Amino acid sequence: MISTFGLQNHSIRSERWRYIRYHDGTEELYDHDNDPNEWTNLAVASAAGKYRKVMDQLGHHRRDRGQSIGHFLRPASRRHPH
Repeated sequence: MISTFGLQNHSIRSERWRYIRYHDGTEELYDHDNDPNEWTNLAVASAAGKYRKVMDQLGHHRRDRGQSIGHFLRPASRRHPH
């Protein structure tokens, strides 16, 4: 499931993970198997390296129209039309 709030703020939810990317580039990642209340942000610098692959995979999740979420996560000035 992909949700958008405001300009360039996106949340991607899989069965296990919730990944959030804000317009300023900050990120949040939560593991719902181990943290269903989203208390521990795994995207913080101390843990981000360990979870970068998960964030990258969620960030490239395909929408129904076939566009990568990565397209929506890039600043508008760097987007390429599909």
